[in-house]
Parts: sequence; structure tokens; C-alpha cells
Amino acid sequence: MSTPTVKLLVLTTCVQCKALKNMLDSYDVVYESTDVDLMPKEERDTLFKEMA
Repeated sequence: MSTPTVKLLVLTTCVQCKALKNMLDSYDVVYESTDVDLMPKEERDTLFKEMA
């Protein structure tokens, strides 16, 4: 059985996002993190459309 992948969409200025990443690190949880505010606008718009 494979381990599910945790995917985070975060902002570089978000205190709660940083706290969550620190907590996941402390429990050795593997995750993928994407800084949404650093993404190109077109890519970010596509992501938001896919999530809607």
C-alpha cells in the first residue's frame, strides 16, 4: 500500500502555513508545498479553475 501524498498550497507570507509545515516536519510527514503567490499568474489562474 502506498502512502498518500500531502499537497499544500501556501503563501510565503502566511504564518499559519509556516506553522503547518513545521508541524508536518516534526512528525516526519512527507509533503509537496507550492508557493501560490510565487506562481506565474496564468499558472495560478489555471490551478484555481481546476479547484473550483
